Amino acid sequence: MRVAVIGTGIAGRSHLLDLVTNPRFDTCAVLAQRPGRAQLVAREFGIAAAFTNVTAMLEAVNPDAVVVATPPAVTPTILRTVIDHGCLALADKPAGARAAHLHELLHHDGATSVVVGYNRRYQAHVRHCRSLLHEAGQLIVQQVRCTWRAPFATRYNSTDTYRHTARFGDGVLLDTAGHVLDTLIYLGLGPVAIRDTRAERGGAAGADVAAELLLTLAGTAQGRIDIRNDDDSDADEWRIEITTNRGRLALARDTLTGFWHDQPIIMSGSDIRRPVDDLLALAEGHATYGATLNEATEVLELLDTARHHAEKAGDRKRWQRPRAKALGRLNGSC
Repeated sequence: MRVAVIGTGIAGRSHLLDLVTNPRFDTCAVLAQRPGRAQLVAREFGIAAAFTNVTAMLEAVNPDAVVVATPPAVTPTILRTVIDHGCLALADKPAGARAAHLHELLHHDGATSVVVGYNRRYQAHVRHCRSLLHEAGQLIVQQVRCTWRAPFATRYNSTDTYRHTARFGDGVLLDTAGHVLDTLIYLGLGPVAIRDTRAERGGAAGADVAAELLLTLAGTAQGRIDIRNDDDSDADEWRIEITTNRGRLALARDTLTGFWHDQPIIMSGSDIRRPVDDLLALAEGHATYGATLNEATEVLELLDTARHHAEKAGDRKRWQRPRAKALGRLNGSC
């Protein structure tokens, strides 16, 4: 399969590595905004052609598939050009910044040729958790608690990526809460409804760097998503705890643990599929691991609601450093 890659940031380079190390792919072109950047990455990965214009690239190399690893605000327009050309497409999550950006694509003849690479779906322990929940029988979900922790303020102030230009509502709500909501939907814990949202500004352009979302899941269960900014460490941790009438399960980056049907559960999270393999699945008519455009749009619709709540509530700083750390720093941040 001949594949072109649009975008040479962290995500684009990760996909390029997956492509050039798989003999079933011929990576025929790479595209970046700046010619020098495109040529540099092309040389680094041994790719023959480098471009700065999407239409020119598609006409010149005529790829079978395209990986779109671009900022969410521009991804839908690029996707339309790609599927208009008849190519299969893998789009980095969330594939758009607002639900309206994807609504138009849903009715496109090529909509089913797009897969959205929400990362958790590719992890074996997340898929196993999904199977346990689906096979439980008469399952009653009682509570779901999700916690994500990372140095988010640093991310949205660094000029290394486009994120320093993100505004309020396009920070952790779009990047991280979207990830969490897709995982909850993938696990079968829907329908999901947003009851309230609070968010804290802190990015260079006003991006939200911490957030709290209150949810209703599976009809009646109460859910909560805490996205915590922690600039005092390099931690990038996440955890989803699910309490049901059948037992409890806890998903983390590296493990699935819990007690299910009176039996202990433990599974490593080391087995991760490559999102680019979904392009082969699309070509061969097989099921993909990533999200459909419909599923990606559902996530963005929930985020539109969360954003509305957050904007209505204003900037309320509800996260404080642990007291011991604050006293140790003596910086008055407590």
